Amino acid sequence: MLISLEDKIKRAFVAGGSVPEIKGRATLTLTDEKTGKRERITSDNMVTNAVKRIFETNPMGVMNFDSYFPMWKLFGGCMLFQNTLTENAENMYPPNSDDNPLIAYANQKTHSTADAYRGNPAAVEISSNHIKLIFDWNLTQGNGTISSVALAHQSFMGLYPSGNAPYIYLVGNKIENLTYGRVYEWGSGYSRQRALSCPVEIDSDGNGICLYCDGTHLEEITAAHPYVNARLLEDPNALPLSGGSWTAKYREVGTRSANLSRSFNTGYTFIGFDENNYYVMERDSSSNTKLYIDVIDKSDFTRVTAKTLTITGATLARPGVTCSDINNGIISNGSVYWLSGSDNKTFVRININNVADVEVLTPSTAAINQEAQPIVLNDGLILGRNYLINGSKVYPVQARAGRGLTDELTPYECYAMFNRGPLMYQSASTDTSTYYRRYAFGPALCVPYMATVNNLGASVIKNASKSMRLEYTLTEV
Repeated sequence: MLISLEDKIKRAFVAGGSVPEIKGRATLTLTDEKTGKRERITSDNMVTNAVKRIFETNPMGVMNFDSYFPMWKLFGGCMLFQNTLTENAENMYPPNSDDNPLIAYANQKTHSTADAYRGNPAAVEISSNHIKLIFDWNLTQGNGTISSVALAHQSFMGLYPSGNAPYIYLVGNKIENLTYGRVYEWGSGYSRQRALSCPVEIDSDGNGICLYCDGTHLEEITAAHPYVNARLLEDPNALPLSGGSWTAKYREVGTRSANLSRSFNTGYTFIGFDENNYYVMERDSSSNTKLYIDVIDKSDFTRVTAKTLTITGATLARPGVTCSDINNGIISNGSVYWLSGSDNKTFVRININNVADVEVLTPSTAAINQEAQPIVLNDGLILGRNYLINGSKVYPVQARAGRGLTDELTPYECYAMFNRGPLMYQSASTDTSTYYRRYAFGPALCVPYMATVNNLGASVIKNASKSMRLEYTLTEV
């Protein structure tokens, strides 16, 4: 019996077998609607590690990936860009629109809206040796210069979202045996426990990396968590995160502590991080133009560099969320993003090493909610709880519920915590009283990933006299 490429990929990812090597070919056809003349360009592509990372993000085997199939759904959307893309397997997210504008896109949902970028799905063909996806754009859609193509998730909704475009798509299943719990919103020792409940990343052993600041020290706490290893719920040596009916438990594996250069006000401090450093940041209490930053070297916690940034041309808001409540500083490509003091709809970007490099981003149409750990997708492409920073602009977004999790999570109350490629773990909460909040944990997909990268041999120009069709075929090498 012939096994389809779809089933080969599924078996390999889920069962841990040999993953078939996949290649893709894109054929872009532009048709002049008056003359019937056709312009066609075909090029081969590379497959990124995006889909591979989704199935690798399963520490201790607690994830059930059934709802991610059929497999073609993970390749079922597309993006077309003005410029070429970097051909690198780790290039899993689209560039920000300042560097490389998105010209056209489509997903697997037909529409008749006035969206000038969005086309429609035409067909999906599956055989024993290929998966073929076909998309169409009419005369008013997708106009501009096109130099590259990438496949995305079937629910991809563009890079210029307007209100309800989903960026976190809850398509996973909640982790077995982990249910709602109640945690004191305030109280002795609560802040460190809250930090333990919200890791910012996972290490190679599947433990959560948590950050906590007491004002004079930054702690990096490595802890095993139930949503990483559900068996901790049965572990007699694991400790509860809090009193009450909270069911989750943890076990600290190790702790490192850095002495900070000054006493930070934990009620108004952010913690940020990148590949090499942690950052403890506080706006000066008497000035809305001064920012204190301690830079802690991840490889050597004794190396703490103090910086004071005094900016001109912008003001900084005094944050109302504590670093121990949720670690929500934003560091990307050598800059810190801080909420603007002029309103609560945009950010100020400040180059940490060049204080003269200050930019006030174009604001969102909705108020920013910072009660979540932002996820830095690419340089200048940052996803927060209800916003997307895309280059120099801020857009409103929301999570959208798919299969699974919907009984436990309210899609508008999702908190991204850490990610490995497109798959992230997130929590959700609802207030149950003045002093309590409920939490549930589960996986979610960040849908604007690039599953493939395909640079066309030459740029094409789509205008209002031409329709366009993209045929994208995935085959086994």
